[in-house]
Amino acid sequence: MTTVVNKCITALAVYVCLNVPVFAVTSTDYTITYKNPQGSILTLTWHPEKNNSGTLNGLLTSKGGSCSQGSGMPAAVSGVYTGNAVALTVNYPRCDKVVAMTGNIKNNNAELQMLWLATSQAKDYMRDNAGVNLGSDTYVKIAS
Repeated sequence: MTTVVNKCITALAVYVCLNVPVFAVTSTDYTITYKNPQGSILTLTWHPEKNNSGTLNGLLTSKGGSCSQGSGMPAAVSGVYTGNAVALTVNYPRCDKVVAMTGNIKNNNAELQMLWLATSQAKDYMRDNAGVNLGSDTYVKIAS
């Protein structure tokens, strides 16, 4: 009986090893630090997946802006990219503010041309206007 069980376990192990798809990482993660003309520092870790796409996470240390509690404090960034397109979100919990950024990756990740939309929490968005701000920024690589 033990021999039959051992053969079954071996057969199952071989079947699993040969039939489970292997997920290979296309390349390793890397980190790039960028700076915009206002002096804000954006550090992103790129997590490549496949077909020139993947996820991003990092920190944005903003200089200025409409929230004094957020200025100079690192804020969490997360996002995705595919091809030359990138989309990021930045959370400022101390300010009850969220920033959405989207734009283009240029010069082999050395430059990000971004449009951004910042909004604050409000009880009634239609009445309070929710502190909506729009803008654009260019972030240039300063370190990797």
